[in-house]
Amino acid sequence: MRPTDRAEVLRIEEASAPDAWTAAVLDRWLANGASGHVVEREGRCVGFFLVLLAGDHLHVANLAVAPEERRKGIATLALQKIENIAWAYGLPRIELEVRETNLAAQLCYQRNGYRAVGILRSYYPDQDAYKMTKAVLLPGPRGARTGPTGAPFNR
Repeated sequence: MRPTDRAEVLRIEEASAPDAWTAAVLDRWLANGASGHVVEREGRCVGFFLVLLAGDHLHVANLAVAPEERRKGIATLALQKIENIAWAYGLPRIELEVRETNLAAQLCYQRNGYRAVGILRSYYPDQDAYKMTKAVLLPGPRGARTGPTGAPFNR
């Protein structure tokens, strides 16, 4: 995510969530180690995600797609990129939270191999969330990596 993507990321976020992240919240996540990524189509930002290394897993802090680009495979592409990041770090699991009322996102995550593992009561100001996870198939014995991966984090 480049500084020039910020305005478009915030526009997508505002259109995607009733309690959308503010610029300050986005900046705080990035300052605290989250890695921000955009998904582009024809040179313009159509979606974004933030991930955070969280011990033994990769946590998806936020994922959103521009309303006019939904149902075109953008979220699936973002999830594939997220899985690649987890794989690059040898992390065996990806975790995320999703609003209980966001059926479209839940179905997208399920289609991409995520499963609900719990309910997080009052996770959002106005509702509960489902915690979802996906196992990442890692190479080598018990997930051992065999060399540098070019991953976007300093670890």
